[in-house]
Amino acid sequence: MIEVRFRPFTTWPQVETRDRKRALFHASWSSTLAGLNAELRALDAKDVVIETAHTQRDIRNDGWPRSDARVPPMPGVILSFGSKHGPLRYLTDAFSQGGYQRGSGGIGGSWMPGWQANLRAIALGLEALRAVDRYGVSRRGEQYRGWNELPSGIEMGPAMTIEEAATILEGYWGVMVPLPDWTPEHVEDLYRRAAKETHPDTGGDPDEFRRVATAHALLKDYVR
Repeated sequence: MIEVRFRPFTTWPQVETRDRKRALFHASWSSTLAGLNAELRALDAKDVVIETAHTQRDIRNDGWPRSDARVPPMPGVILSFGSKHGPLRYLTDAFSQGGYQRGSGGIGGSWMPGWQANLRAIALGLEALRAVDRYGVSRRGEQYRGWNELPSGIEMGPAMTIEEAATILEGYWGVMVPLPDWTPEHVEDLYRRAAKETHPDTGGDPDEFRRVATAHALLKDYVR
């Protein structure tokens, strides 16, 4: 795992989301960290800091939350790090909690705390942005420029339902497929077309591209 340190934030830098939703993420905390680590490595990340509403006493000396840390009163997360594209910063408080996570062997379990669900949303958003390079829409990391030029931070996007995400991507496809019939390949086909039409480097709207990236991140985690 790339070296990461948690620290409490003193104030939330944006207007708080009023109507937070429960995310449909059912992934474990370890898989969230593994996914985040993969995206940070791809960006040559350094000096990684994750800010949450934990108190200082809930964070160990090594910079990670204690196993018995209390759930923060506010679920917002801010991820900041240096990268090969310059300093980047992402934040969101869109989700109140995540899906139910079963314990070892399927026995017991717990709901994913909101701050973990929001950190997973950021990790999925980073994965969606990196996919732009794989699809040939961008080859120099231009999709990160918007966050690079806003040092005060920018939200990853408002909370979005799965149905809303599906509608956004299908709008660039023109073919309606019932959501239960979707496959991971179908999600990628939809995103590839939508990204090419909305990316700023191809004349698209940056805000619409971010909506498309958010929709892709949610659906990629939902359709397995």
